[in-house]
Amino acid sequence: MEQGELRRLIQSAKRLPTIPIILSKIMTLLRDEKTSARQLGEIVSADQAIASKVLSIANSAYYGLSQKIISIPHAIAMLGFTAVKNIAIGTSVFSHFSEEGKGSGIDLKALWIHSFATALVSEEIGKRTSVVKPEAAFMGGLLHDIGKLILINIFHEQYKAAIDMAREKSCSICFAEDMLFGITHINAGEWLCEKWQLPNEIIQSVRYHKTPWSSFTNSELTSAVYLANYIVKKEKIGFGGDNFTPSVDERVFNALHLKETDIAGLVSFVQSKKESIENILSDIA
Repeated sequence: MEQGELRRLIQSAKRLPTIPIILSKIMTLLRDEKTSARQLGEIVSADQAIASKVLSIANSAYYGLSQKIISIPHAIAMLGFTAVKNIAIGTSVFSHFSEEGKGSGIDLKALWIHSFATALVSEEIGKRTSVVKPEAAFMGGLLHDIGKLILINIFHEQYKAAIDMAREKSCSICFAEDMLFGITHINAGEWLCEKWQLPNEIIQSVRYHKTPWSSFTNSELTSAVYLANYIVKKEKIGFGGDNFTPSVDERVFNALHLKETDIAGLVSFVQSKKESIENILSDIA
């Protein structure tokens, strides 16, 4: 099947999922400069399943709060608007796909852990450098592998063959996807983000998260996602489909204005948070 035909298939209404309701509402909310914490609380609280997962993460060891969070407004007060928004988006996106992937034989929980961990590390990189907004870094990290969920949805158990090839040939999952399906999760992820009408910087971070130096715009954001993905894979948090981890390209350090000592600090941060990330995400995935 030609890539153009695959793109039409993937972008068809039946095969490409519509944007999760909560994500759509939050994105609409963010376009309004007068958006309040109360409005966010109302949106998240209205979905009991998502609200429950948000509270579970808010009360996890990752955040280390001294008091129990009992409501979404309480979570916003303790963790802040941005943190609760990010958690809600993350849980809604992966809950949206959980039913689609059942029966495929793919470990969606491991992919969820990998993606959310990459989001958290991307956000941390944003906090440590002045060239990337932490909020955008989180979203870019969260969605960088969203195309894998699309390919799993379309090819179902056949996607296992790509994972097997990546393991047997010690190659990247991208290479295996291209060999077997004629497209990669990068293509599928970009097309999905376009359909969902997400901000261009997020679309670019999905498209170039393997090669941020190829991005003509927002190379800092794509570099943050690239580096976070690298660290999460090296620390074996979750599983993104392969164990192929090439060395970090130095152009990424330059784009982020980071030094090797900064990277060591990031790795140390991830190592200190690894267990708490895996535990809480395993509980709600």
